[in-house]
Amino acid sequence: MQGKFPGAGRAVAAALLTLTLHSAGAAADPTSRPFAEITARWQARRSEIATAVISYRTFHNGVDGQRTLDDFNALLDAGTLDQTPEGFRQFITGMNGAPFRVDPPWEHGTITCRDALQRNDLGPFVTVEDRENSIYYDTLNQQFDVAWRGGSLHRHETLESFRPLPPQPWTPDRWRLSENAGELTLQRFLDAGKSPPLLDSRIWFVDSASGLVTRIVRQNAEGAILSIARYLDIAELPGAIAFPRIAVEATLQHGVVTTLHARVIDGIRLNEPVPDEAFHLPAPARSKVVDERGGRRIVLRLDQPQPDVMTWVRQHVPSPPPSSAARRSTVDLTTRNMLLTGNGLLLVTIGLMLWKRQRSRGTATEHHPPNAPASTPPEN
Repeated sequence: MQGKFPGAGRAVAAALLTLTLHSAGAAADPTSRPFAEITARWQARRSEIATAVISYRTFHNGVDGQRTLDDFNALLDAGTLDQTPEGFRQFITGMNGAPFRVDPPWEHGTITCRDALQRNDLGPFVTVEDRENSIYYDTLNQQFDVAWRGGSLHRHETLESFRPLPPQPWTPDRWRLSENAGELTLQRFLDAGKSPPLLDSRIWFVDSASGLVTRIVRQNAEGAILSIARYLDIAELPGAIAFPRIAVEATLQHGVVTTLHARVIDGIRLNEPVPDEAFHLPAPARSKVVDERGGRRIVLRLDQPQPDVMTWVRQHVPSPPPSSAARRSTVDLTTRNMLLTGNGLLLVTIGLMLWKRQRSRGTATEHHPPNAPASTPPEN
């Protein structure tokens, strides 16, 4: 872990120290007012946004500036990263130690949500999800990768990228809780029955007043910080909805930031009508579809264009592969049938050979009777 923590870094260190001091008898009190209030806010937050359209800029790449966690926090606490292009560029330059090799260093993206439907457009890549399916479209190669929702290897931005919630269940027996200077610190029990209890590597820092997650810190068993995510610039939107407009995550190796993921919202609209067409994903004819939902990889080409590939995906769910027992049964039956057929053919062949042998012996007997006297030449 870093030696000193200026600003937000000191808060991280203090919270980690608090967690250490509370390592015994640590589950949240079921009657704890802070825990009950915070989980009530989380429950309300899950339903307060029915639709959303967010335009944003994002940078996700390695940085070479050899910056420490202190440097990362200092730049953010100074307000270097803001919604302006100049601030974004200055922050990336500061973390990289020099201007990034591409200018501007960000890409533009859009997040569109309506209930369970989600869409993310980022450069030439599009992800669309419903309650069950996930489609990742590479427009450069006209390829659609299909998986069950939550099972895709392709990660994309969602509302939770800017305003995350801790994983459920939100029950007191699953969380260790402490409070310090208006901030709650939570760490999830993976196995509370062990001594000492087995804890998740992630620590969640939550603002007591708003219920918003302000930081997520991931550490190893020795307490060294592996990654930190911060959520900043809280906007008060219509409907009294609080929403961070800046989300930044840094990954560290040996105390140095190696990868940076910065996202800044340019525009946001919440709870306004979003039509069905916003989630439609047309597919040209001859597009490649790689479907992983049936437990095996199925690759095919669309024989005709589709106005919405999600509709096609819902209608073409692949059958799961047969179980190992069924495969063994099929092999066993096939082998048995082959053996029976082979044995039958062998018996028929032997029968024919015996019949031919008997027939040839019978013919020889007619021409040369047994014990017949040898013929003598005629006398002159």
